[in-house]
Amino acid sequence: VDLKGHTMHARTEIMALRPAPIQVNYLGYPGTMGADFIDYLVGDRFVTPPAQAQAYSEKLVLMPASYQVNDRKRLLGESPSRRELGLPEKGFVFCCFNQAYKIMPDVFSAWMRVLQAVPGSVLWLLDWNPAFTRNLCHEAGLRGVDSARLIFAPVLPLAEHLRRLAAADLFLDTWPYNAHTTASDALWAGLPVLTCAGT
Repeated sequence: VDLKGHTMHARTEIMALRPAPIQVNYLGYPGTMGADFIDYLVGDRFVTPPAQAQAYSEKLVLMPASYQVNDRKRLLGESPSRRELGLPEKGFVFCCFNQAYKIMPDVFSAWMRVLQAVPGSVLWLLDWNPAFTRNLCHEAGLRGVDSARLIFAPVLPLAEHLRRLAAADLFLDTWPYNAHTTASDALWAGLPVLTCAGT
């Protein structure tokens, strides 16, 4: 069972050597590998719609509810205050904690239009690296949004990250590469997620 698919640090070459008679793509990358050496892909009716089975090189194995397993025993604890997190105490907090490479220009433009339409709102993002932060602040300015309305949070250990999620009001998903574990973490913390389904 390959848990990485087309993601960083994947070891697809091992799967290409066919070390097992049956090979499965599961969890880490819920899309087709497009390879003849992966036999099955574990999904569900939403993530891997049966009507689109012809787009997968693998045979689809559909779980009855969600294909993504999660730990139901994770404790959240009390969320830090907005002030402690560097967020305004008043105003709507949109957030997106997806990986930086998932933020496409069209999606970012849509987010900037949302900020313009909601006075006092901010967009809370993860501070992946200085270039990312600098570039998004620059792009916000080009779209008529004060870069001070973008708030960058440090990457934290999972338990601390889960606790802070409750300080946001709405998680804005990326497209066409949506949130995965990031969305389930947000939902686990009680943070609604707004996403777009695609094919």
